[in-house]
Amino acid sequence: MRTRVAVAAVLLVAVAIVLVFPRHLDTALIGAVDRLLPESARIPTAPPYDRSFYIVEDVLNILLFIPLAFAIGFATGRWWLGFVLAAALSAGGELIQIVIPGRFPSIQDFALNAIGSLIGAGIAAAVNRRRRLRRLSGGAGDGGAAGGRSSRRRARQPR
Repeated sequence: MRTRVAVAAVLLVAVAIVLVFPRHLDTALIGAVDRLLPESARIPTAPPYDRSFYIVEDVLNILLFIPLAFAIGFATGRWWLGFVLAAALSAGGELIQIVIPGRFPSIQDFALNAIGSLIGAGIAAAVNRRRRLRRLSGGAGDGGAAGGRSSRRRARQPR
């Protein structure tokens, strides 16, 4: 459990840094990927941007929040909390960008981050449900340790 909470905390800090960093980090990432592509497939990372730059940026906005919402939902066992906290971080990050030189808040970025948060929370819900079903069925595939403990707990409850 501690490991899950630690991973969620690290991801939370990392995403917060990305949101408030004085310049767009996705431009550097797109530039790094771009250098791997052949000349004909390159994505411009300086104005004037073409459509492919904005598509990649939108995809990165979604991908950024999937692991965060998943980690929070998985660590807490509450998928909805992963969604709410990740989306709240996105909203806060977009609002803070009002005062950061070179950054501009965007409702579209918030919406894309919220989509990523929902995807991550949905994955956490599926994983949490599967883990819960395994525990209830006696811990099959769990290595036996967690299933054994919950079986003993269940046996004591009726008394």
